[in-house]
Amino acid sequence: MKNAIGNGDEPASAIIIDTDENVCFGLTKREAFAMAAMQGNLSVFFDHDVSDYGEIAEDCVKIADKLLDALEK
Repeated sequence: MKNAIGNGDEPASAIIIDTDENVCFGLTKREAFAMAAMQGNLSVFFDHDVSDYGEIAEDCVKIADKLLDALEK
């Protein structure tokens, strides 16, 4: 059974403020996975001329989404 929010929207490393209200702060799993993918991509492209960082960012979000899909199985 899935939560009302998607797995990617759940906190990756939450700081719980109010357990009764489920209030927490921090990156979502999706954001954390995309950040890790971005770090990996930028470590490869760091010394190269990359003209479209937006495309790399979009690819990293797609990678995060694919990972979340795989974790749902």
